[in-house]
Amino acid sequence: MKEKAIARKDEVTNQFLRILEYAGDPRNGIKAVLIAGDLFDHHDPESDLIEKVLVALKALNDAGILTITLPGTHDELSYPKSVFQVQQNRWPGLLITNPLPAHVTTVILDGIPCHIYGMAFTAGLSHPPFDGIKTIDAPGKHIALFHGTLDPPDLFHVKDRDVPLLSKHLFQSGMDYVALGHFHIPKIMSSQGCLIVYPGIIEGRGFDEPGVGLLTIVDMSSSRPAVEKVPFPGRRIERRELNLTHISGNEEIELRLKELADPDLILKVKLTGIAEFIPNLSRLTAALSPSFYHIAWEEDFYVFDNRRVLALKDQKIIEGLLIQKLREHLKQAKDEREKRVIDLAIRKALTAFER
Repeated sequence: MKEKAIARKDEVTNQFLRILEYAGDPRNGIKAVLIAGDLFDHHDPESDLIEKVLVALKALNDAGILTITLPGTHDELSYPKSVFQVQQNRWPGLLITNPLPAHVTTVILDGIPCHIYGMAFTAGLSHPPFDGIKTIDAPGKHIALFHGTLDPPDLFHVKDRDVPLLSKHLFQSGMDYVALGHFHIPKIMSSQGCLIVYPGIIEGRGFDEPGVGLLTIVDMSSSRPAVEKVPFPGRRIERRELNLTHISGNEEIELRLKELADPDLILKVKLTGIAEFIPNLSRLTAALSPSFYHIAWEEDFYVFDNRRVLALKDQKIIEGLLIQKLREHLKQAKDEREKRVIDLAIRKALTAFER
């Protein structure tokens, strides 16, 4: 298990390096790489990881492809040992460190003046509002980077370090393109000539964030920016549900799940329904582990004991009368479907009694 965890970390790193290789391939026409926060999972990552990233970013910049890096929340600039403070003088390309939204620099990309804006949240120095920025009066393309929360439902309960942003204010800023990080679900909004994009996390981080497997490319060569999604598949991470109501035992669970067998798949199985047995999850994990890269469980089922039916069927209490009635209906059921429905009703009734 430990070996796979280490291998999984390497997979995520290698996926990022593959993306940079794609950007560096002249056939793909990439002129700049924007990293809108959380390049690292920690503000003080391992030194060998830092070196790999620095080498890859430097190679891109040496090839004439600008990299723009914005610190996020996991790798926040505020910490004295933040990788971006320690490595600031070595960092390839443009590293945004100003604590308040501002015009950072202007660069020429493919003959077009590109005006870069952004901010790196810094505790004690960064204060809202963060979305009141306006473009400078200059021809060209205006591009902003934020690691923040777009249109939070309750603005007053969002922490400053989550950088709350209102889309209506960004649309009025004069920007052509606002690149966002922080939330890992893709989202695209466009209005008043301004494009706002959360690209979504490419490589999955877990069962709640399985990854989108798509690299987001924004074409700024036309009058309005256009979004292209390039397939960049990573390891599959999936959730499946297995209803135990009519499953006979652990062996049947094993057989059902082996139908999904894929040694590259990370799988979480949610067990639901009403079972007549208690699943042996440790045994099932051992039996199924060779069939998957990793398997995990979520338990959301009830255990039904048929002996309870026999104990209640002759009792003159409400529970007993209900069970008697349902058993009579079960005997008179016209087909298999009706039997299963009544059987489920008995199981649910017993579960309710035990609560």
